[in-house]
Amino acid sequence: MQVAHFKDYIPKAFPFGNDLILDCEILLVDNDGKPLPFGTLGAHKKTAFKDATVCLFVFDCLQFNDENLMQKPLIERRKILEENMKPIKNHIIFSELKEIDSRKKFQAIVKSVIDQGLEGLVIKSKDGVYEPGKRHWLKLKKDYLKDARGKGMADSADLVVLGGYYGTGRKGGFMSVFLMGCYNPRTEKWCTVTKVPGGDDDTLKSLQKSLKMIKISKDPSLVPDWLNINKALIPDFVSEDPKESPVWEISGAEFSKAEIHTAGGISIRFPRVSRVRTEKDWKTATNLNELKDLFEASKEKSELIGLRTGASSDDDDGEDGSKDNIYKSSLSGSSSSGESLKKKATEHEKTVTKKMKPSQDSSKSAKSKHDIKKEESEDISPPPKKEKN
Repeated sequence: MQVAHFKDYIPKAFPFGNDLILDCEILLVDNDGKPLPFGTLGAHKKTAFKDATVCLFVFDCLQFNDENLMQKPLIERRKILEENMKPIKNHIIFSELKEIDSRKKFQAIVKSVIDQGLEGLVIKSKDGVYEPGKRHWLKLKKDYLKDARGKGMADSADLVVLGGYYGTGRKGGFMSVFLMGCYNPRTEKWCTVTKVPGGDDDTLKSLQKSLKMIKISKDPSLVPDWLNINKALIPDFVSEDPKESPVWEISGAEFSKAEIHTAGGISIRFPRVSRVRTEKDWKTATNLNELKDLFEASKEKSELIGLRTGASSDDDDGEDGSKDNIYKSSLSGSSSSGESLKKKATEHEKTVTKKMKPSQDSSKSAKSKHDIKKEESEDISPPPKKEKN
């Protein structure tokens, strides 16, 4: 169990704490304490990254012993946390917190986060109280931003539809998730890059007719020779001919490494279909060599100039929960959500930012009597402070 060893470290980190409710996150770190890439926490279960350590990043304290801290301002809760917690390197440490009071400082922090390959920032008012079930914070990610040329910083590639998967629930019985990939000129085979949801009900209904697919029911013996695919990703349907399949522009938070995919292990985090590239075919779509170049280019530093309109502060939907319609580009039209985010971020003269770390099997909170439980902190209501007679 990933959190089992914390029972040995929590008493040392909180020598005067008998009853705690913490807002925190579990991440995998290297020997220098640097968080490892997204998804590696899960790999830790399989003895990968043997030299890495599971670490608890603590960023808030909701209760300390008998005192309920939720109605205290964030800055006071943090002070109480820092006064009562003794960090233990690579095991229990403070999440980095910075105070911002100018646009210039804010942009510098955002740029630093992007350059480090972190997921983004959580922006909170330093005077904010903690209310279970309510969001008194803003989330800022790379794909909400523009670079110096005014271009959105979301990573994207023009990929070919290689296959499809049956949906679940109300989308069961027809293809609702699609396998996207690129051509490898060297091997003359097609590689997998990501799986992406196909959109709303009307779009999916249309795709059942327009896409030319062959049903193989995830049977490895029926996988065509042109497809280089990991057994775990074999779809329910494959394209009759990938050279005749449509090209979709797939955008996401960032290019990532996912060894399960055969395009050099390159994939896209939180993928979505941003538009259908009707003017492109398999020859002009992104091939493997170009994808590798895009992956390397995405690591380069960029000058950030503001927030992108049309971005949402919510997390992306899951495979079967996407609200994107591939025939109605999410990049077309206008949206005030990005400007709203920008406005809210500057409403307070001084705000506090917390750097987000890439995580997958992370726990956002922990309750401890020298123990730790996986609970959602927003669902925890500490008992009221006891009145003394």
